[in-house]
Amino acid sequence: ESTFGPYTGAATKALCMPLFDQINAAKVHHNKLKKLLSDLRAQRKSHHMRQAALTQRAPSQAHDRRQSASYT
Repeated sequence: ESTFGPYTGAATKALCMPLFDQINAAKVHHNKLKKLLSDLRAQRKSHHMRQAALTQRAPSQAHDRRQSASYT
């Protein structure tokens, strides 16, 4: 068992790092997560906008199809 009790691997490595390095690593990780979350929100927003555009366009397309069918 290590000096840090049951911790192994990455946890032990993190606990052995100087505090300054731990803080920097946490900041980098935080920024990556923030960017990922921001990208996912933008992706979701564009998806909702595409869906809204499709639902607005769909009834008029159905109407156009009915009209063209009645002319033939």
